[in-house]
Amino acid sequence: MDEVNEKLTKTVEKDKLNKDFLLELHRFKSTIQHVMTVAETQCKSDLVYRDEPDKRKIYEHYLKKLSDQVENNEIHIELACFPIQNFSDDISHSPLAVSQRIEELRECIIILNDIEGRICKDKGLLDLIDNLIDKHSFKEFLHTEKNALETYSYTLTEYS
Repeated sequence: MDEVNEKLTKTVEKDKLNKDFLLELHRFKSTIQHVMTVAETQCKSDLVYRDEPDKRKIYEHYLKKLSDQVENNEIHIELACFPIQNFSDDISHSPLAVSQRIEELRECIIILNDIEGRICKDKGLLDLIDNLIDKHSFKEFLHTEKNALETYSYTLTEYS
């Protein structure tokens, strides 16, 4: 009876670890998508207000205030990193957990590929993002995180 309870407890713990991993992966995706939304919105606003002097003045004042806060390190979007952990410890019991992770990782890789394409087309967007985030270089961050995602996805695929 104790052995069954112990096994059940370990399974519940492993399921919780998998759920935590998936939540962290969701947080990772959300922060990257948030940065893109903020940067693209600001780029669009620049275009909209370019030809309207009165609105442009108000908008530029707002941007100046925001820029001062960013320069003083008062505002930066904190990017979450890919949650690396040893997959064999927490999902070896569950083919479902493995497939959930593979699916989520592939979705993240698709998102990162899309973002890479968008920032390659618009250098101004990349410069804007670099000013918004807490990392040194968004492009470098994307490259590093994408490599980690691809490696982990490959490992899981081999594991399943």
